Amino acid sequence: MENTSCEKNCPYVKSGLCDTEKECPNYCETWWQEGQTGQPKLVKDCVPKRLMIQLARLERKFENVQVANNDMQRQATELTGHFKRLIQISNDHFDEQKKINNESRQSDIIQ
Repeated sequence: MENTSCEKNCPYVKSGLCDTEKECPNYCETWWQEGQTGQPKLVKDCVPKRLMIQLARLERKFENVQVANNDMQRQATELTGHFKRLIQISNDHFDEQKKINNESRQSDIIQ
Protein backbone atom coordinates (compact mmCIF):
# COMPACT_ATOMS: atom_id res chain seq x y z
CA MET A 1 0.00 0.00 0.00
CA GLU A 2 1.45 3.32 -1.06
CA ASN A 3 1.06 6.77 0.48
CA THR A 4 -1.68 8.98 -0.94
CA SER A 5 -0.86 12.08 1.08
CA CYS A 6 -0.72 15.39 -0.77
CA GLU A 7 2.39 16.63 1.03
CA LYS A 8 3.07 20.20 -0.15
CA ASN A 9 0.23 20.09 -2.68
CA CYS A 10 -2.46 19.84 0.03
CA PRO A 11 -5.20 22.35 -0.82
CA TYR A 12 -5.77 23.06 2.89
CA VAL A 13 -2.10 23.92 3.38
CA LYS A 14 -2.00 25.99 0.19
CA SER A 15 -5.07 27.96 1.23
CA GLY A 16 -3.60 28.62 4.67
CA LEU A 17 -6.21 26.67 6.64
CA CYS A 18 -3.41 24.44 7.93
CA ASP A 19 0.28 25.09 8.47
CA THR A 20 1.41 21.57 7.63
CA GLU A 21 0.02 18.49 5.96
CA LYS A 22 -0.23 16.72 9.31
CA GLU A 23 -2.67 19.39 10.54
CA CYS A 24 -4.97 18.81 7.57
CA PRO A 25 -8.35 17.29 8.60
CA ASN A 26 -8.02 14.79 5.73
CA TYR A 27 -4.58 13.55 6.77
CA CYS A 28 -4.35 10.10 8.33
CA GLU A 29 -1.48 7.81 9.29
CA THR A 30 -1.99 4.08 9.63
CA TRP A 31 0.30 1.13 10.20
CA TRP A 32 0.03 -1.88 7.93
CA GLN A 33 1.88 -5.17 7.67
CA GLU A 34 3.39 -5.89 4.31
CA GLY A 35 1.98 -9.15 2.97
CA GLN A 36 5.11 -11.09 2.11
CA THR A 37 7.56 -9.83 4.70
CA GLY A 38 5.18 -9.02 7.55
CA GLN A 39 7.17 -5.86 8.23
CA PRO A 40 5.17 -2.93 9.62
CA LYS A 41 4.80 -0.01 7.24
CA LEU A 42 3.59 3.52 7.98
CA VAL A 43 1.14 4.72 5.34
CA LYS A 44 0.37 8.43 5.09
CA ASP A 45 -2.94 9.12 3.43
CA CYS A 46 -5.21 11.85 2.27
CA VAL A 47 -8.49 10.24 3.34
CA PRO A 48 -10.59 11.29 0.28
CA LYS A 49 -7.91 9.93 -2.08
CA ARG A 50 -7.59 6.66 -0.13
CA LEU A 51 -11.36 6.30 -0.05
CA MET A 52 -11.59 6.64 -3.83
CA ILE A 53 -8.78 4.11 -4.35
CA GLN A 54 -10.40 1.61 -1.97
CA LEU A 55 -13.81 2.08 -3.60
CA ALA A 56 -12.28 1.39 -7.02
CA ARG A 57 -10.62 -1.77 -5.68
CA LEU A 58 -13.86 -2.95 -4.08
CA GLU A 59 -15.78 -2.25 -7.26
CA ARG A 60 -13.35 -4.40 -9.29
CA LYS A 61 -13.59 -7.19 -6.73
CA PHE A 62 -17.38 -6.98 -6.74
CA GLU A 63 -17.41 -7.19 -10.54
CA ASN A 64 -15.25 -10.31 -10.36
CA VAL A 65 -17.58 -11.86 -7.79
CA GLN A 66 -20.56 -11.03 -10.00
CA VAL A 67 -18.91 -12.71 -13.01
CA ALA A 68 -18.14 -15.80 -10.93
CA ASN A 69 -21.71 -15.83 -9.61
CA ASN A 70 -23.10 -15.65 -13.14
CA ASP A 71 -20.87 -18.54 -14.21
CA MET A 72 -22.01 -20.65 -11.26
CA GLN A 73 -25.65 -19.83 -11.98
CA ARG A 74 -25.20 -20.87 -15.63
CA GLN A 75 -23.54 -24.13 -14.57
CA ALA A 76 -26.28 -24.83 -12.01
CA THR A 77 -28.94 -24.26 -14.66
CA GLU A 78 -27.12 -26.59 -17.02
CA LEU A 79 -26.77 -29.25 -14.32
CA THR A 80 -30.47 -28.94 -13.46
CA GLY A 81 -31.29 -29.57 -17.12
CA HIS A 82 -29.13 -32.70 -17.10
CA PHE A 83 -30.85 -33.99 -13.95
CA LYS A 84 -34.30 -33.35 -15.44
CA ARG A 85 -33.35 -35.27 -18.59
CA LEU A 86 -31.96 -38.14 -16.50
CA ILE A 87 -35.15 -38.30 -14.44
CA GLN A 88 -37.26 -38.28 -17.61
CA ILE A 89 -35.19 -41.10 -19.12
CA SER A 90 -35.57 -43.12 -15.90
CA ASN A 91 -39.32 -42.52 -15.80
CA ASP A 92 -39.66 -43.52 -19.46
CA HIS A 93 -37.69 -46.69 -18.75
CA PHE A 94 -39.87 -47.58 -15.74
CA ASP A 95 -43.03 -46.90 -17.74
CA GLU A 96 -41.75 -49.18 -20.49
CA GLN A 97 -40.95 -51.90 -17.93
CA LYS A 98 -44.46 -51.60 -16.44
CA LYS A 99 -45.96 -51.88 -19.89
CA ILE A 100 -43.91 -55.00 -20.66
CA ASN A 101 -44.84 -56.56 -17.28
CA ASN A 102 -48.54 -55.82 -17.80
CA GLU A 103 -48.46 -57.32 -21.29
CA SER A 104 -46.73 -60.47 -20.03
CA ARG A 105 -49.32 -60.84 -17.23
CA GLN A 106 -52.17 -60.43 -19.68
CA SER A 107 -50.68 -63.02 -21.99
CA ASP A 108 -50.29 -65.40 -18.99
CA ILE A 109 -53.93 -64.86 -18.04
CA ILE A 110 -55.13 -65.56 -21.59
CA GLN A 111 -53.20 -68.80 -21.83
